[in-house]
Amino acid sequence: MLTERQARFAAAYSKLGNVSAAAKKSGYSKRRARELMRRKDVLAHIASLSAEERPCDAETVLRMLSRIAAADIFDFVRVEAVTDGEGKTRHDYALRRVAPGQGATLAEMNIAGDGSLRVRLYDKLRALELLGRAKRLFAAPQDTGEAAEETELTPAQAEELLRDAAKLFYEYR
Repeated sequence: MLTERQARFAAAYSKLGNVSAAAKKSGYSKRRARELMRRKDVLAHIASLSAEERPCDAETVLRMLSRIAAADIFDFVRVEAVTDGEGKTRHDYALRRVAPGQGATLAEMNIAGDGSLRVRLYDKLRALELLGRAKRLFAAPQDTGEAAEETELTPAQAEELLRDAAKLFYEYR
């Protein structure tokens, strides 16, 4: 059973995706927050928070979409060409240390029993599309006799955009 303060930390981490920021918001030291992130009950509570329960505002969604759009696979994996004694070249893969907040751009990271590595990021093009729609970056097409795509968002469209973005953000968490 979590204390009220631990639950506040879990909710803050769930919203912010950053241990240091969640620690500050819930009154823990960074060191204590890292210790909490090793506890199974805290991790289970974070995992149990459903997308509806997680605080999500437009600023948070846009910030996370920007991170997804800017993510690069080489932020997570280092590839090195290694030549063995026989002159054959093979590639070694190593995981890089993930910076705070960067992990939210990972959809999947698995190391199989044979040592093979699978790293998958969230859909960058979809994140860019949602960001472009939210920031109204797409101009109406030139007059070709066809109806122009509407660029002004109604409140209902804005809500739908935020729901789509939140769904993308929380889909694999």
